[in-house]
Amino acid sequence: MFNINNTLLYIDGLYDIISNYTVLVNDGDNDIIYIGTNRFGTTILGSIVFEDDEEFYLRYVHTLVSSEDLNLFLNQKITLRELIKKNETIFIVDKKYNGDIIFSALIPINDFPENLLPLQNSFCPKFVKSKSLDYSFSLHGQLADLHKAEPLSVSETNTKIFNLLNSATTFLEDLGINHQIYSEVALAGSYELNFSIELSEDLNLFSQPNSDVNDFIADFLGYLFNVLPNESDNVIKTEIIKSEKLIEIREELKSIYEKRSLFINDESSEQRLIDLINYSVNSLKDFQYNGFSNIEIKNKIDNQTKIPIAFINKSYYDNVINKVYDIEIEKKEDVIILDETPKNYVIQMYSFNKESGKGSCYFNTDETINKVAIHLKGRSDYHNTDFTKSLDENIKIEVCGIGKWVNGTLKLITIDL
Repeated sequence: MFNINNTLLYIDGLYDIISNYTVLVNDGDNDIIYIGTNRFGTTILGSIVFEDDEEFYLRYVHTLVSSEDLNLFLNQKITLRELIKKNETIFIVDKKYNGDIIFSALIPINDFPENLLPLQNSFCPKFVKSKSLDYSFSLHGQLADLHKAEPLSVSETNTKIFNLLNSATTFLEDLGINHQIYSEVALAGSYELNFSIELSEDLNLFSQPNSDVNDFIADFLGYLFNVLPNESDNVIKTEIIKSEKLIEIREELKSIYEKRSLFINDESSEQRLIDLINYSVNSLKDFQYNGFSNIEIKNKIDNQTKIPIAFINKSYYDNVINKVYDIEIEKKEDVIILDETPKNYVIQMYSFNKESGKGSCYFNTDETINKVAIHLKGRSDYHNTDFTKSLDENIKIEVCGIGKWVNGTLKLITIDL
């Protein structure tokens, strides 16, 4: 504890949180770290200093932070101590246990006891928040700060963000989960573009809650924008992935498949993740930052709670494009040919749902190894079949079915058992 004698004048409401109060860390009794916004729309980061259990109050520090600094803090790139010491002043807030404010003051930071400042290694702890499928993309800088934008620029930005989210969610097709991405009306008085991903699937007794899908998409976007720029250029181009962060994301994706009885090995889950990264990065090619300089991405937990995920600018694409494979997508009408009669194919399964009979396999041609979807029909379940044996023992099997060829490439084999 310490006495406060030298107080400074400040603009009324500057350090008061009036909306978007979000607890990041709570010890079970008290809020330790939280964020919110003042009446001017500026973000405030609150952090506990001490608890006075004799006078029954808690002392906090409120710090004004930019979107960029907050993102750096949440991603453990700068410390709480560094954030606080960026300012020459420090705002003190004393609260009762019920949250009522009983005292507040702005003081010179030199009057704040050094021993009460956060430690040198006061990085943001990892906090757990249930993710949603609602995202906001706030434009910052230039015209956007005046709540203005050029119509064509906004249209292009909407399209680019849609393509990004669409590329990041293609794995849902493997799970039999249909999804639709909607652009929602932005809030009045801001340049915030809102998107919602809606899932739909045929439910049964074995259906899984989709909270793990929500978490993965948010974590994937976090990796894409916060971690990938700092990875080595060959992070996804080596035979064995060594990046700890990328391995964490791979295991998260693999778990999603396994929970839905789509058994997939490390190699296949790794390739699926690499595909997601490649297409997501390439979806941002030729992205023009017209009328704004930066984009802040947040996950909207509810109407009042938004958790920052990333803060990017036009240098992002140039920083990561050499780390991924260039994908040129030529839009043309597909040529689709179905086998007239069932034919024999030699395949090796790498993922398979024993309940639905849907899965994926490798199919060798003289020149390439293609990934082909498998749809089985005729049984109530597909346990203890040649397909499960191929998956479990990594062996090739010969099957007979109707092949679907798209632009000369086998894409699907439908087999009636």
